[in-house]
Amino acid sequence: AANHTGSSAATDMVFYTKSSSTGPGSAPTERLRIDSTGNLKMPAGSFDLRVGDDTDSNAGTQTISVGSISSGSGGIGIFANPTNGNSFVQFGDGTAAADQYRGYMNYQHASDKLTFGTASTERFFLNADGASYKNLGNGGGVAINMLHNTANYGGFYLNANRPNANDLLGLVSASWNSDSVAEIQFRAGDDTSNKDNGFLQFYTQASSSEGLKESLRITA
Repeated sequence: AANHTGSSAATDMVFYTKSSSTGPGSAPTERLRIDSTGNLKMPAGSFDLRVGDDTDSNAGTQTISVGSISSGSGGIGIFANPTNGNSFVQFGDGTAAADQYRGYMNYQHASDKLTFGTASTERFFLNADGASYKNLGNGGGVAINMLHNTANYGGFYLNANRPNANDLLGLVSASWNSDSVAEIQFRAGDDTSNKDNGFLQFYTQASSSEGLKESLRITA
């Protein structure tokens, strides 16, 4: 231990090992430390933490491996307060601000909402009502509601905050062997102040050389 009970200084417990190839008299290397606040630390650099089988893992899991191929199941549990707690898995590439969670998964226990983020921004979430891509409250996204209550119904929702009249708000397209043959377009209307009107355009294709052509338009 670094410092001990006979000292008033903070105490760390440090674990060292050395390879047999280093030879006698060589200094051991610090592998693990329990600091004075109770934190368990591993030194920077390459390490491999294995809980379960001592089996080489693939490149994607070579740092931490949990479980045993000889047992039926394995897993990791993450717990949080059911009223206001959040459970996180974060993927970082730096130590400053949002670099610590460039990608992430967050489970909000109070609302039972599972969120996925990339570039430090929410992109997709699941809750009891269904799935939503991006954040519909911020002017763009897709929501798929699969409501379990028998008094409700499911739906597919598109939302876009485009600035101009006739702007494309969303579309549903169908392809035949990777060739687009039919499409429904949802367009913004002409009230760019209130943004409360719109129209539908239906497109079909007679041949690849002709491409999609408008077949029907339904206005307000």
